[in-house]
Amino acid sequence: MGSIDMRLVDAARGHYSRTPWWVRRFVGGLLTAVPLRLRLGRSYFDTLELVERGSRNPDFVREYRRDALREIISSCSASVHYSRVFAAIPGGADAAAFDVEDLARLPILKKSDVRRRLKDFATTDIRNLDLITTGGTSGVPMEFYLDNDRGPREWAFINHIWSRGGYQPGDRRAVLRGVWIQDADRRPWEFDPALNELRLSPFHMTPETLDLYLSLIRRFSVRFIHGYPSAITILATRALVTEWEPPESLTGVLPISETMYDHQECLCRKAFGGVSILPFYGLSEKVAIAGKSWTEEGVYEFEPLYGITELVDDEGVAIQTPGVRGHIVSTGLISRGMPLIRYDTDDSGTLVRPATHANGYRLAVKTIASRWNQEYLVGKHKELISMAAINIHSAASVSIQEVQFYQNTIGEAIIYVVPCPDCTDEDIEDFVAEIQKKVGAAVVFRAEVVDEIATTPRGKRRLIDQRLRTIQK
Repeated sequence: MGSIDMRLVDAARGHYSRTPWWVRRFVGGLLTAVPLRLRLGRSYFDTLELVERGSRNPDFVREYRRDALREIISSCSASVHYSRVFAAIPGGADAAAFDVEDLARLPILKKSDVRRRLKDFATTDIRNLDLITTGGTSGVPMEFYLDNDRGPREWAFINHIWSRGGYQPGDRRAVLRGVWIQDADRRPWEFDPALNELRLSPFHMTPETLDLYLSLIRRFSVRFIHGYPSAITILATRALVTEWEPPESLTGVLPISETMYDHQECLCRKAFGGVSILPFYGLSEKVAIAGKSWTEEGVYEFEPLYGITELVDDEGVAIQTPGVRGHIVSTGLISRGMPLIRYDTDDSGTLVRPATHANGYRLAVKTIASRWNQEYLVGKHKELISMAAINIHSAASVSIQEVQFYQNTIGEAIIYVVPCPDCTDEDIEDFVAEIQKKVGAAVVFRAEVVDEIATTPRGKRRLIDQRLRTIQK
């Protein structure tokens, strides 16, 4: 098939994912007859080839990033925002000579700048772009434009990361995330044959529905469970409580969108039979993506062809010393209709290794967390206490289906607990006592038993509902 037809396939795949369910129900069965290579499209395989080549050849990575960055800088002449920024820089920004090192001359781009002047960033007609809206890390809505054909390119990077745990394109996944399911109150699941996805609603996770989900995972011979860690953990807890035996097909867990904590990984391995767990760090703005290292605990390595990611100090200067914490900023390379150059992700991390030619320009960072305190509790002396450091390993936690930490007072926090049927008051007391012992007197905890944890509009369950947004590091 020629390249023009392949581009049509790429476009059709994107349109398919946005069509109503009744259309996909009809078309999906027909698409299963189309070879996988055609269903994924040329953009996917071209990008995958680039990613795999880059993983072997640092020289290629250096040249690709330089050329991509020059194309982006050149296109920015059509952007109101960047025209103004470049004019204010001594010597301007010569696209033909621009290199990665020159990024340090540019200012850090804040989310507030994008919110105020959204359309000033576009370098092409916004009618040819997708307008994306998110709830925002801090609870403040965020809008931005993305290329409408970025999907296959991003999917190639994600599949490359997942392939380390045995995932292959087309493997059947049970999906627990904020996907729309028609008439979910009556039947909270659907199967999409074209994408080989068993879609399970994260909004309807009662004991009866969880039992149904577990039976469907067996019935459909699911290989990977894919979705929000909070929802997957609820499913894993139910599997343990009911002594569910995982099917032989089940190979791994693919967490997305939320931090997956050590205690959640441990719980999933117990429930699902020691499967591979393959978390990655990504952003709705498509500026950076990083996969978790197989050999170093808690370390994430950024994909250098997806975005040019930096770890910088408060002055915007690159951090070079391992162990120093800084802000994650990145310049996206896969969606260019609205370039985000040196974009402040509002996340922070601790440097493990700077990006160098020797390591293929793969920046390595650990303990990634939100700078807006969604991942922190605040102690009575305004110290920040990371949930990653708390690491809940209490034996009593197996009797607890779900928890959420709620804080609106410095030095105090409520732990909302959704107990399993066999959970006792003593289990809850032991659970809280372990957390209190780890944190000490910095935060005073008290537990409240609730029937469920509220979800975001997309079905996420925040581990911390942090209302102290003014606390700074």
